[in-house]
Amino acid sequence: MKTTLIFIAGILFTLAVGWGIMWVQKNNITPATVTEEKKISTPSPPTSPIPSISSAPTEQMGSIEGVLGYPSEQIPALDVYVQSTIKPSQFYMVETALNDGSFTISNVVPGTYYVFAYVHGPGESSVGGYSKAVPCGLTVQCNDHSLIPVDVAANEPSMGIEIRDWYAPEGTFPSRPQ
Repeated sequence: MKTTLIFIAGILFTLAVGWGIMWVQKNNITPATVTEEKKISTPSPPTSPIPSISSAPTEQMGSIEGVLGYPSEQIPALDVYVQSTIKPSQFYMVETALNDGSFTISNVVPGTYYVFAYVHGPGESSVGGYSKAVPCGLTVQCNDHSLIPVDVAANEPSMGIEIRDWYAPEGTFPSRPQ
């Protein structure tokens, strides 16, 4: 009798797990994933001494926070870049997961930056940005796709960034930083 009860309990458990997996697949539910933040800098030969990106103490760093949009039912995993307007080789990047609606890049050296994103993955060339077309409403009349400079101050988050312009002509936004 005890063996029969254990056997029946095992069958019920297996059925419940199988039903749960089918329900998750049917409802297109994906598990949450952790995003990974990276700070990247491409070295270039200096013509004069230039302070290192990491030379500023952490308490003097800023951050950039914003929302993501994509012209689809889902937001793909993105590589979000914050690139210096003065020195393009100075940039930061964070990878987002599928359907992440926001991003934060911390420990950014104070300065002025452009914010844009590429669809994550090798060979992906779709790029969107925080451009003048975003506050204009992304309508047909909004044809200025130039990126909006974002100021980063020490100890303060720069907020309100919206990466939603995926309609700019090719070559308008920066190439994917290496």
